[in-house]
Amino acid sequence: MAKIIIGITSSIAIYKTLDLVSRLRKDGHQVFCLLTRHAQKMISQQTFNAVSGTNTDSSMFNRKTPGLFPHLDIAKEADLFAVIPATANIIGKLACGLADDMLTTTALAVSCQKILAPAMNSAMWHNYIVRANISRLKEFGYTIIEPDDGMLACGDHGQGRLKDISIIYEIIISFCRSRLVKSKNSIYPAIAGKRVLITAGGSIEMIDPVRFIGNSSSGKMGRELALEASAAGCIVHYYYGNISSEIPPAEHSEHFTTAEDLFNRLVKIIDSIDILIMAAAVADFKPAVCEESKIKKSERFNLPLISTIDVLKSLKKRSGQIFAGFAAETGSFKNNALKKCREKNCDLIIMNPVGGAAGIGSDYNEVTVFEPDGRESASGVKPKNEIAKFIMEKINEKAKQIF
Repeated sequence: MAKIIIGITSSIAIYKTLDLVSRLRKDGHQVFCLLTRHAQKMISQQTFNAVSGTNTDSSMFNRKTPGLFPHLDIAKEADLFAVIPATANIIGKLACGLADDMLTTTALAVSCQKILAPAMNSAMWHNYIVRANISRLKEFGYTIIEPDDGMLACGDHGQGRLKDISIIYEIIISFCRSRLVKSKNSIYPAIAGKRVLITAGGSIEMIDPVRFIGNSSSGKMGRELALEASAAGCIVHYYYGNISSEIPPAEHSEHFTTAEDLFNRLVKIIDSIDILIMAAAVADFKPAVCEESKIKKSERFNLPLISTIDVLKSLKKRSGQIFAGFAAETGSFKNNALKKCREKNCDLIIMNPVGGAAGIGSDYNEVTVFEPDGRESASGVKPKNEIAKFIMEKINEKAKQIF
């Protein structure tokens, strides 16, 4: 299990961190809680130690625990360093490299992945200085878990609420898995350390300024694939369209709108990618003309359509890459799957039937993975996280032949 350092500052959201620490401990992780002086005026060090099960001392002097270099001792074997919640004050200190207490000195000493989950009033969050400090910390390699919109402790409404603890927990677990996988044996050894680009969600093609052609894709399947790839130790790039699911932690994330937009974004990076998984539900058609003004309601309206660019088919695949495409089909689809494998130069085509309780928008899915030589493997109906494991196993098998 992982060794996790959690820095805790004096935001009103501090009480939520207790639940996070408890969940991580139950999972078997070793959690060290470092509290700032002001944080300890809100919740004591003893309380966090009781919840974490570790006897951590946040003071630099007059310590009750032995050790000449406490900030170095705790930092050496850490798998993850996180500050939850992170106030504007700690963000400023870390951005400037200040080291005036146990938390900030440890932050400079750790060499592992670093995460910040800010929580503050929306006016403070949008302050130019705070935004500049956040940008600087990103350049230093910090992952920022952006705060949510909602009702704040002061009664204002805006962005500043600490991200839901369940989501923060999931992000931490993903990073810990990736760290441990890289240091041990990967569950998918052939793809560990590879650069994997995953697309998710639906594209939209505008009819007029307010209407568009789209679909009900939630992005859940792509999200689960990204989480599984991260757990395997892959370097994940996540390109998402119109989604209703949370964006997973990734090395890099980008939002796309249309099929053309997605293609243009992929062209810029595809040569540096080892594995492409096209889980996005990209529209096959678009309006021949996008009207500049809203179309008025009438009894009849004809909408001429033309084909969108075939993104996967149009990408130039280099030697040593794996392309895996998705296709939603009705009826018998084996012949169509094999045809798509050849036409799109894919190593795998993942077909999922349309309709029923599984598939687009559902928490469940059912897929059949086809290879160009005609081999096929069916998953059966399963939760999408289990489907993601099934797909990644097939990609790992293919990677053994290519990498």
